[in-house]
Amino acid sequence: MIHKGTLALAFTAATVVTTFAAPAQALVFKLGDLISNGQSITVGDKEFSNFACIISQTGTTTPNSCNSINVQTKDDDPFGLLFQTGFSARSTSTNPSSSLDVFLAYDITVLDPNKRLDSALLKFDGSGSPPSALANDDVLAKVTQTIKAMDNTTVGIAEVFAPPANNKTDQVSLDQKLTKARVENQINIEAKNGARGFISVVENRYEQTEVPEPGTIGGLLAIGSLGVGSILKQLKQKK
Repeated sequence: MIHKGTLALAFTAATVVTTFAAPAQALVFKLGDLISNGQSITVGDKEFSNFACIISQTGTTTPNSCNSINVQTKDDDPFGLLFQTGFSARSTSTNPSSSLDVFLAYDITVLDPNKRLDSALLKFDGSGSPPSALANDDVLAKVTQTIKAMDNTTVGIAEVFAPPANNKTDQVSLDQKLTKARVENQINIEAKNGARGFISVVENRYEQTEVPEPGTIGGLLAIGSLGVGSILKQLKQKK
């Protein structure tokens, strides 16, 4: 579809009213439905909620609606989500320069009280056509993932892009170990000189780390105190 000017579509979810528990088999949802119905998804020991989507487009691009984006659960550890649709921007005689920007965001919560988010893994399959488009810089396909603490502090940024064609996976260790975070994926595709840029999948996965239980920390401190006390006692006896 050809668009003149810029079209912006925005959706947000104010409240979470429904939760779907994902079994071992992957489930697929329409992003627009998750947003409009205020739904959340449980995948393994993580909950994904408060979805948001904004599409800004100039020229010949797809998709035109957030409901055209599928959200698939990734149920093998590390757990996560996959966003899938025909993200594309095409240069034509009518629109020699086209660009697509898609903002996808959600909250992620670790349900296990003894674990914290530790790192984020970002993957995509961005590319362009004809094959010379990437070499000639006639196409740009890029995804930037920003992970934020709930106070809006950025704790990690991952980025994948083409060209070159081999930067399709990035993993970032988080500056803070979190039980809950806000994740923002900024998808950008640009095309010129008769080229077409495209992305069909954007994958977000998360690893986590164990944290000691409060009782365990207290026990370790108590043991440490006993050890220090014993050493001091021995020193006094030697004097």
